[in-house]
Amino acid sequence: MVTTVVDWILTERCNLNCYYCLQNADTRKVECTPVDFSFIDKVNEPVLFHLTGGEPFLVPEIHALCNRLEQKGHYISMNTNLTLPVERFIEQVSPDNFLFINASVHYPYRKQHMEPFMRHYRKLMEAGFFVYSTVVMIPGKFEEITEFIKEYQNHGIILLPKLMRGTEQGQRYPESYDDRQNSIMKELVDSAIEKMSPDERDKFRIACENNVSIDNWWNFDTKGIKGTRCFDGSRYIRITENGDIIYCDGKRLGNIRTTGLVTLPVSQTCEHACNGLCSKNI
Repeated sequence: MVTTVVDWILTERCNLNCYYCLQNADTRKVECTPVDFSFIDKVNEPVLFHLTGGEPFLVPEIHALCNRLEQKGHYISMNTNLTLPVERFIEQVSPDNFLFINASVHYPYRKQHMEPFMRHYRKLMEAGFFVYSTVVMIPGKFEEITEFIKEYQNHGIILLPKLMRGTEQGQRYPESYDDRQNSIMKELVDSAIEKMSPDERDKFRIACENNVSIDNWWNFDTKGIKGTRCFDGSRYIRITENGDIIYCDGKRLGNIRTTGLVTLPVSQTCEHACNGLCSKNI
C-alpha cells in the first residue's frame, strides 16, 4: 500500500511546552513557517505523509494540505496534542485516506482538563477518523498516570502508555524503568487492545505497522532502544520545517522547495542494520 513514509515536521511551534518533549523548547511565540506543498503534484506513487510538529493544528494551511494529499491518492497520519477545536477540520477534511491520528495527552497540563480532549477525540472518531491516544509515563508520576490511563480506558478512550526518552532525576529512560513498571505498561497496552472493537483493532494494527514512533504498541517493547523507526533504511525520510529532506544521521537529500520530494533508491540498503529502529536518526 505505502512505499515511502515521510515524517513531515510542519512547524516547531506548539501551544504547550512539555519539559520531556524531544524538542523541549518554548516555541509558543514563534510564527508558523508557511508550508509549501506544491511538490505534492509531482509525487506519483502513494506515500504516507505523517504530519507532526510542534502542533499541526496551528498550521494555517493544514486543511488545504490534507485535501491536496488525499486528492493525489496519498495517505495521511498525524500527531497532535488535541487541545484545539476540531470542528473546522472535520468539516473540511475527509477521513478516507487518514490511517490514524495519534493524540498525545500531556499529563501535567491536561490531568484536570480532560473534558475538552475527550470531546475532540469523540468528534473525530464519530466523523470517521481513527484516533488513539498516548501519555508519557513520567517516572515520578508513574503510579498516578497508571490509574489515569485505566480510568480513561474505561471511558472508551484508546489510551496507551508511551515510554519516556531522556533524563529524569539523574536517570536515563527508558533504560531505568524497572521490571514491575515494564510489566504494568505491557498490561496497559494489552488492556487497550482488548477493549477495541474488531474494526478498531484492524485500524490500530495498520497504524502500528506504519507509525514512525519509536514505540510499537502492537508488539510493545519496553527495552531501551534509541532512535526513530526508519523502516529498514529503505522507505523513510523526514522533512524539516524549512523543507530539508533528511535521511540517516542527518544526511540531506534536498529541499522540497527546490528539488521536490527526493526519495532513496529502492536498491539502497541500510549499512547500520538497525532492524527498523535507527540509532542514527534520533
